[in-house]
Amino acid sequence: MKETNLNKNSENTAKTIMKELPISTKHAIELCSLLRYKTVEEAKKILEGVIIDNKPIKYNRFTAGAGHKSNIGSGKIPIKASEHILKAIKSVESNALTKGLSKNLKITHLLANKASRPFHYGR
Repeated sequence: MKETNLNKNSENTAKTIMKELPISTKHAIELCSLLRYKTVEEAKKILEGVIIDNKPIKYNRFTAGAGHKSNIGSGKIPIKASEHILKAIKSVESNALTKGLSKNLKITHLLANKASRPFHYGR
């Protein structure tokens, strides 16, 4: 099993885990790669811009079907995924305040995995 950043320095970190969210994995991967290594305030500002102002996000990996947006190239506006990731970031922020950490939080580990798919017999 690979050791992640979540296992190190647990007294100085705040984390939250949200599983099986009803969002597109591709949208979540693009948002996570954009927000990783940013501060919480920067991440909240970006996500609120997507939700409220319909600002597009540059897509680097899953560009099929992504139309050209001015000044960024291929991109989309993942509103639903942004709402769920913003909820997770706000949860981390409240967990950090509960632990007594400072407000200068930096996102060091942000990961999107595929949710499980229910099994069914073949047809």
